[in-house]
Amino acid sequence: MAFNKNITTKQLENIVFDGGLVYRDYGEVSETLLGPLKEGTTFEVEQERYEITRDGANAPEKGLVKIVEERAKATIGIMDLTLENLRMGLASTNVEVDGNGDVTKIIGGAKNGDIDDSEYMKNITIIGETLNGNWKVIKIFNALGGEGLTIETTTKEETVVEINVQGHKNPQDTTEPLYEIEDVDAPDTYVVTFTVTSDGSTGYVEDALVYFNDKLKLTNSSGVASFRAIPDGTYAYTVAKDGQVTASDNAVVSGADLAVAVTIANHP
Repeated sequence: MAFNKNITTKQLENIVFDGGLVYRDYGEVSETLLGPLKEGTTFEVEQERYEITRDGANAPEKGLVKIVEERAKATIGIMDLTLENLRMGLASTNVEVDGNGDVTKIIGGAKNGDIDDSEYMKNITIIGETLNGNWKVIKIFNALGGEGLTIETTTKEETVVEINVQGHKNPQDTTEPLYEIEDVDAPDTYVVTFTVTSDGSTGYVEDALVYFNDKLKLTNSSGVASFRAIPDGTYAYTVAKDGQVTASDNAVVSGADLAVAVTIANHP
């Protein structure tokens, strides 16, 4: 009896997100919220299959298919331009960190292409709304970036870092999964919008620097800077213009979007 052997690659999942949040090391002590997702973020799974068919068989047969390789990867648009997020798209780099462990400098080209175990993340987790309105949690384990990154400025107050990550099996624990997909309810997060005006005129203040929830944004021509995906809580903020801090206070998010009006001195 003759047998034929075929290797094929099939895409099993292709999930496109309309928005949400992305975390590093979700559920771990080192869990970090990296930022809100840009619409169009994608997750996909591909399997390479080795199939054996008998001459004369008119369909694949049970027991004669084996998965040779499986790949789980995501193209993630993160709406937060931080060094930690940039680092994820740049494998084989050295970093300098401050006393809190935050990245302060990325140094490329010094490792001769070697990738340290420390560059693998325990997981990258997307909690987002898909294009059909369902919310999913997707974990990619032992995730590694490094296929480069793209920085896109969509508006004055919004910059997107697009990175590619791929999951990996752990050779020390072969029972650990490559990825997980789970349906969930939508998380409770809100939009906080700052509007900055001047007490010297009735006009709005453009290019004021708003620092809120560890993020910096510039106000647009309408004096507005918005921060998305903010959970309930009390957050300190500062507003600066021309290198001077001109306002600071707390903003309290409690079950709804929040509008914060800020008036600063002598900036027509």
